[in-house]
Amino acid sequence: MSDYIIRNATEGDVNYFFESIQLTYNTKLDSVVFYEKYKTLLKNKNSLIFVATNNLQNIVGSIICEKKYNLVDDSGCILIKEFYITPKYRKLNIADKLYESLEKKATSLSIYKFEVLCNINATTTQGFYMRKKFKSEKKLYAKIF
Repeated sequence: MSDYIIRNATEGDVNYFFESIQLTYNTKLDSVVFYEKYKTLLKNKNSLIFVATNNLQNIVGSIICEKKYNLVDDSGCILIKEFYITPKYRKLNIADKLYESLEKKATSLSIYKFEVLCNINATTTQGFYMRKKFKSEKKLYAKIF
């Protein structure tokens, strides 16, 4: 596992995120609009964006999170928004390494709660979070209009 490095995402990583988001959601995105949104996200002080790279400096996984604060959580929480591992690397525990890095970062920020939304049919993803001791607390309802 020492062949993989976790680092903060940079503007130069935009193509990886562009491709992974399109694959995840099976959609085509406008690259110019995406790049602008990505730059804005990188500059947001509440964003936490990490990538895992192999020994050739190729990105093999990523996680996009947001620090959020509300009236319920005393120290705030981190919302995991996107978590993607390149398919050919999924059996190499890179998700665990990214998650562990996120947990260390959260601890350094004195944040001790994570939240994540999962697709109701994504049983592998749900299994990952259950192994990490996540508990179901809320039910999401969405409406597109």
